[in-house]
Amino acid sequence: MTVIGSLAPTRGSTPCIKRSLWASVVTAALALCLFMVPSDQASAGDVATPRPVALFQVHDTGALWRYTDTPCTANACPGWEIIDRNPRTEAISGHYQRHVDKKIWIWDGRGRCTGAACPGWTLIDTNPSTKDVVAAVDGVYQRHADGKLWKYTGGGGCTGAGCPGWALIDTDPRTESIAVGVGAFSNSDLYMRQVDGKIWKWDGRSPCTANACPGWMLIDTNPRTKALVAARGTLFVLHVNGEIWKWDGQSRCTATACPGWTLIDKNPSTAAIAGGYGGFYQRHADGKIWSWDGRSSCVEAGCPGWTLIDSNPRTKDIVAGGKALFQLQVNGEIWKWDGRSRCSATACPGWTLLDRNPHTKAITAVDTKFD
Repeated sequence: MTVIGSLAPTRGSTPCIKRSLWASVVTAALALCLFMVPSDQASAGDVATPRPVALFQVHDTGALWRYTDTPCTANACPGWEIIDRNPRTEAISGHYQRHVDKKIWIWDGRGRCTGAACPGWTLIDTNPSTKDVVAAVDGVYQRHADGKLWKYTGGGGCTGAGCPGWALIDTDPRTESIAVGVGAFSNSDLYMRQVDGKIWKWDGRSPCTANACPGWMLIDTNPRTKALVAARGTLFVLHVNGEIWKWDGQSRCTATACPGWTLIDKNPSTAAIAGGYGGFYQRHADGKIWSWDGRSSCVEAGCPGWTLIDSNPRTKDIVAGGKALFQLQVNGEIWKWDGRSRCSATACPGWTLLDRNPHTKAITAVDTKFD
């Protein structure tokens, strides 16, 4: 991929020592495989086998739970095992958690809580500047309050001497958010959005040097961009007017334009977008959930290619990983879509109840790809 330009490092103090967990990213990837649970359905038209997906939830008490692929029965929801119960937990992304003091911890994929103890967690960073932690198929990325971006490269976790294993990959203070998805070769694709709407894609290998941060390609400059989702091996953006655009995966901006974007929807009711390597979805303000067919774009008569798969006004959030789509409702119920069913005139079948706990605050799924 051609790389254009570089983002010059900002002035400031020397970055604090960074931190890590396993001896290598390969080891981390192997550990991830230990706790991925299988997704049971494929999207229409796909021939390959559904990929495994790991689903986690965090409670308002700080308790973390992993789904073990057993749905609810009439009387109980036995498919969850507790892996941590720390009231300091602030956010989760895949098998990583961030505490209120911004410490980052990674789960080894094996530890389970027994009594008061919850083993299996390793501290990999203690930087109070951390704003976002985003899990990827080959590790984890973090964004600091000053815009710096770091990639975890492994190393064994924090010690008394610091937290090694983090590579600085950008230092631009304008960075506002990041998105990560599975790339074409099972690596992770990283994108960043800046306050002026510019979107950049990292080449996946170039760290910052003493004078510059190369490896970033400018792919859009639209100030209307509201959100980014890396899915289906590329990038989707949601604009403030409800338009959804898909990047072609290769075009970069020139001096006068940013080609390579296709309009796939333009509905002002769109509240959020979500996706994994095997699917892309949107949620409307009224709770309706729509699935994209992966091909269609907008034409003069409208934007075909969207299928209504749920219409529940209680839907609070949707998350996707691989070919699996999950929704969290305001009452704490968690549901999984079967990947096929669509709404009829009277009902929206194809959803399986996985949990119904009113303490559930958020859910996260790990994106994966076909073998």
